[in-house]
Amino acid sequence: MSSSSVKRILSDITTLNEHPLDTEGVFWDVNESNIYNFKALIVGPKNTPYEGGFYFFDMNLPQSYPLEPPKVKYCTQYNSVRYNPNLYTNGTVCLSILNTWSGPSWTPCNTMTSILISILGLVFVEHPLVNEPGHEGSASNILAQYDNIIEHESIRGATLYMLNHIPSGFEMFKKRIETYFVEHFDDYMGRACKLQKEKDKNTFSCNTYSLNLTTNYTDIIKELQDMYKKLSGKMPPDAPIFLPEFSNTTVKELQGIASKLNLDTKKIKDDGKKVNKLKNDLYNDIKIIVNKNNVKDI
Repeated sequence: MSSSSVKRILSDITTLNEHPLDTEGVFWDVNESNIYNFKALIVGPKNTPYEGGFYFFDMNLPQSYPLEPPKVKYCTQYNSVRYNPNLYTNGTVCLSILNTWSGPSWTPCNTMTSILISILGLVFVEHPLVNEPGHEGSASNILAQYDNIIEHESIRGATLYMLNHIPSGFEMFKKRIETYFVEHFDDYMGRACKLQKEKDKNTFSCNTYSLNLTTNYTDIIKELQDMYKKLSGKMPPDAPIFLPEFSNTTVKELQGIASKLNLDTKKIKDDGKKVNKLKNDLYNDIKIIVNKNNVKDI
């Protein structure tokens, strides 16, 4: 055990304690019996396909640290999904800061903090396929295919599966991810219900990684509710009701929403100018309930 590396690791630990990354969704733990081994958890950031997912990393520092970078292994594995161009299904993490990819390489000025921030900022991005060489300028529809696959699998695999099958060696994070899930359940459900409305039973493909997926947000919503009940011991709140834009809905759809809100309404045939006025009245009545009860309005 090198005294200089131990001194530097202790300095890194002090920095992490004094400047925690919790607000960024980044958490860490050091092995008490082996100071050269760190475990990290990154919670997928908002406004990315990774939102709310639990991504685990095993980080082993060499005796020569900080002259050489840690060996970092990615441990959130599910159904052979390639979650990111920089994250391989064999656990390899490809980043220039780790000397595993081209670009600005490791220097002794880097720290455990800079590694964690780099993984967060360079990997968990809004359109991850742009990280794949040759896709930097790909059309938005191509990027969206991969985004949609990762968004679905982040909930199904990186969230629900990880809650039931946390990787070996990461048990110290089990309570944290369970608490996070319960506290943010409304966010998970709101997003899943919105995606169910917009993209359920749609098929997406990414030829780059031979990925092909037909979404099933209906099942995911039920699994989310079951997980909430299991972890909290409480019945899950009702799924949010989404009110469509007026121009994109019909009287029949509005009547269905009204029924869920226990709003009395007459049966109306969807035809003629009279119906347009009644449709408008019905929509406005529902809108009042939406605003009063904080029902999701999109």
